[in-house]
Amino acid sequence: MSREYSGIEEVRAVAEQGDAEAQYFLGFYYANGSQVEKDEVEAVKWYTMSASKGFALAQYELGCCYSNGRGVEKDYAKAFQWHSLAAEQNHIKAQFTLGFCYEYGYGVSQNYSEAIKWYEAASRGGHVLAKSAYEKLKNM
Repeated sequence: MSREYSGIEEVRAVAEQGDAEAQYFLGFYYANGSQVEKDEVEAVKWYTMSASKGFALAQYELGCCYSNGRGVEKDYAKAFQWHSLAAEQNHIKAQFTLGFCYEYGYGVSQNYSEAIKWYEAASRGGHVLAKSAYEKLKNM
């Protein structure tokens, strides 16, 4: 999946050509202030381009931006939508996040059976916190 880039200029050039992976990396650089000045709005711009093409890592990060209000207004419903897309592609952290959203009703109606389903999926993928959350809900 991941290719080697010679630097930020190459990442930007490839991202501007529409490459979803490069768009994700450019968003990540802006979000973290790595090789560029930190700019959360610019990060969201690049994450959105990548996520819209189905890139799971970008979908997850964009969901995090919406849930935390980084570069966008906080919006749990949009966070849930982006995390759902990533989770459907077996992104383990997104699966855990969906379990959490369903357990506590963030961006979606509270639903323990859906929470258990997503915690179990993340747990199968090796997410340690998901395993304990799954066990807690399963034994309620």
